[in-house]
Amino acid sequence: MTPARRYLRLTMLAVLLAVLTLASSAWAQCAWVLWGESYVLSKGETEGPKRIVSAASDEAACRVQQREKIESARATWATGNAKVNVSDDYVASAFSNGVLRIDKYFCLPDTVDPRGPKASGR
Repeated sequence: MTPARRYLRLTMLAVLLAVLTLASSAWAQCAWVLWGESYVLSKGETEGPKRIVSAASDEAACRVQQREKIESARATWATGNAKVNVSDDYVASAFSNGVLRIDKYFCLPDTVDPRGPKASGR
């Protein structure tokens, strides 16, 4: 192999690595979405649809919003006659009338939709 070809191959390899590095760092900085869903359980089970609660510039900011929503739900349901159980991603409230309410919050990249694929218009 001539020195010119060796130099050309090393240069192409360096450019390829630089492109891959930039692409991976751009992907890591995608936006994040805080999703919420609620369940109300009594004699029959009902589930609320998954909904977008808020958006954040990165995962850490989304996690902060998640903790705030969970704390807000805890404070809301702790008033009155409910027994409240709190976890990292949900608040479960058991009421004296037998109703159980679960409010769940979770963070996902903006490229992921937990509702599944959209239906085709055909």
